[in-house]
Amino acid sequence: MPSLELTCPSCGKVNTAAPCLRCGCDLAPLFAIRREAEGALGSAAEHLRRGAAHEALADAERSWNLRHSAKAARVACLASVALRDFAALAEWRSRDR
Repeated sequence: MPSLELTCPSCGKVNTAAPCLRCGCDLAPLFAIRREAEGALGSAAEHLRRGAAHEALADAERSWNLRHSAKAARVACLASVALRDFAALAEWRSRDR
């Protein structure tokens, strides 16, 4: 897995670990949220591969709620198609932009 990068909300420096190398801001909570979002996204993809669309959608939603990423929206789109929930598909497509 590639290293995660976060921009410090205090000074704007891009960091790959906590604390911020420039200002010392504690970025550990933000890195934890990012890791949780990535984990939920991986779980959603695995559920899709297994044909468990309901679980995939729930995990994609959890990832989205932690971090609004295009990847989470795209996995949710795929799960919505698998569930034949085209209203949800339209909603997720609008979030993928």
